[in-house]
Amino acid sequence: MPDPRDFLPPTPWDGPPLPEVFLRAFELTPERIALVQIINNEIRKRTSYGERFETITKLPCHQLIWSNASTAWYIRSPRLYPSYRLGGVPILGDQVYLDADEIIIQGALESDIRAVLRWFEPLPLYIFSTEAKLRGIFDPLGWLKAAFERWREEEGEE
Repeated sequence: MPDPRDFLPPTPWDGPPLPEVFLRAFELTPERIALVQIINNEIRKRTSYGERFETITKLPCHQLIWSNASTAWYIRSPRLYPSYRLGGVPILGDQVYLDADEIIIQGALESDIRAVLRWFEPLPLYIFSTEAKLRGIFDPLGWLKAAFERWREEEGEE
C-alpha cells in the first residue's frame, strides 16, 4: 500500500479542489489540511538543540514528541511548569517545558491531531541523530551547513 503522505497536496495548496472521495479516504477535511500545514510549519522551526518554555494561549493544547527510534510523532498532555502542576490540566498562562524534539499544539482537538499524525514531516534534527546515521540517512553536508548557520547566528553576522 502506498504511503498516504505521497498524496498530500503541496503546501500551500493552490490547485483545483481535491475530489471529495480522496478527502474522505484519508479523513482530510479542509480544516485538517490546514492543521497539517500549521503543524508542519512549527516542525520546520525545530532546527536547534536546547530546552525552552512556551506559554499556553489557547485551549485545548497538546504536546507532540518526536521519536528517532520509530521516526514518528506521538501526542501526549503537556508537561506543565512548575513541577507541582505536573499531570494537571493546562490552563491559560501555564508554562510548558519543551525540549528540541517537542512542540506544543494549541487550539486543536486531540482527535483531529491523531487523525493527521501520519502526515507530519520528520523533525529536522532527526537527520543528525545516531539512529539516522545507523540507517544510512545522515547527511554530513547538511550537518555542516547547519553548524555554520548556528555559528553565524552566534557571531551576530547576517
